[in-house]
Amino acid sequence: MHINFRQAITFIEVMIAFLVLGIVLVPVFGFLTGSVKDTDKIYAEAIAISRAKLIMDTMMFQIPWRVIREGKNGGPCRFSVYKLGEAPSSIPEYRKKVNENLNKLLAVAIPKMFGEGTIVSSAANNEEWRGDGKFVNNKGFVFRARAKVTDLDDDKLGPSYSIPFVNNDPLTQASKPYYSISELTPLDYDKKFNVIKKIVVQVKWSNLKGLDPNEDKNPRSLFLVAYKSDLDS
Repeated sequence: MHINFRQAITFIEVMIAFLVLGIVLVPVFGFLTGSVKDTDKIYAEAIAISRAKLIMDTMMFQIPWRVIREGKNGGPCRFSVYKLGEAPSSIPEYRKKVNENLNKLLAVAIPKMFGEGTIVSSAANNEEWRGDGKFVNNKGFVFRARAKVTDLDDDKLGPSYSIPFVNNDPLTQASKPYYSISELTPLDYDKKFNVIKKIVVQVKWSNLKGLDPNEDKNPRSLFLVAYKSDLDS
């Protein structure tokens, strides 16, 4: 009896093997790809949270009260250091020459907070930065950062609508139970009686690398809100 041993496999068997392998590996590759995308999304969100905290912490604890100003027409806030003669003459502190180190601080801090695109305007008497900019991280995600400030002052509706501050001094409480804001602080740069600022920080980004969130139909966004007071004026 003569027995033939086959030394090779047929093309059909090869195709069947690849088909089985594909059925097994396609879900695996899909899972790995989805995991990478989810990781990128979490990473981008972590960057946004970190930048929002950096902006808020810097505005709350590093940048002086008088430098943070309400934006024009509801726009992003402004940072400016007025030089001699620009501030209201009723404030003795502002009659002195402004410390040049404060301008240097803003020149370094604002771009680090808001990234490139921060608008800087230079006038004869002051330099002004806007709390609005764009930055890109090392993985290519594009972020937009903005801060909006609202002065909670008492001159928008008149003194009769001012926020009262309770007088806890037992010696004067009977004759003066409340103080209005105008009795506690002088006029600021914008000629307002103001001791509290509402700060809203927004960071917006796209989950698609390289895409500006302003051009994304479904951008991600987060907000931080805080109140900064100047009760030692």
